[in-house]
Amino acid sequence: MARQKKEKEPLFTQMEFDNAQYAMDVKTKSEAKLAKVKLGLMIAAGAQVAWIIGFAFPKMPTILSDIILIVALVGTILAYILGGGLGAALKVTWKFAKGIGWFGWFCVPFPADIFTGIMLTILAIVMIPMLFIFIPLVLVFLNYIQVNKDYKAAEEYLKYCTPTNATYGNGETITESAETPAYGSGINPNSNQ
Repeated sequence: MARQKKEKEPLFTQMEFDNAQYAMDVKTKSEAKLAKVKLGLMIAAGAQVAWIIGFAFPKMPTILSDIILIVALVGTILAYILGGGLGAALKVTWKFAKGIGWFGWFCVPFPADIFTGIMLTILAIVMIPMLFIFIPLVLVFLNYIQVNKDYKAAEEYLKYCTPTNATYGNGETITESAETPAYGSGINPNSNQ
């Protein structure tokens, strides 16, 4: 019996809609979220620059170094709060931790593999988020991509949603009269046919 390979979970999810009201809700929420994420991206860029300056010039005066590191840390926290990205960070952390744990499980001989797998997983779960403190721009940008994909999917659904097959959130179907052709029905009211 052939063993089936497990599919990798995509980093970004694709929204699917079943009615126009849900698509409108997602589009409205995504518009508001995009504004916050853009602000979070700008703050993350500033925090990223502060981290780079803090590490690039280790011999600067202590007070200046402290100010730069406080700005970087507060900027990172604000960027994650406003721009999201914390969920993406946790998702990526879990993927890395599982991979590192499986490495310990399969590459070490039997009695030690259980302990090694567990310890490597715990170490990854503890250490990887510390790395994410220093790269807020990447993770907030990943969240921006996801929110933008949701917005565009809702917009595209609403663009191609015809009144003949659209439904409201309460299940009520929108019907169109027989005199006017439905959009997308193949009949072009402006053609010479």
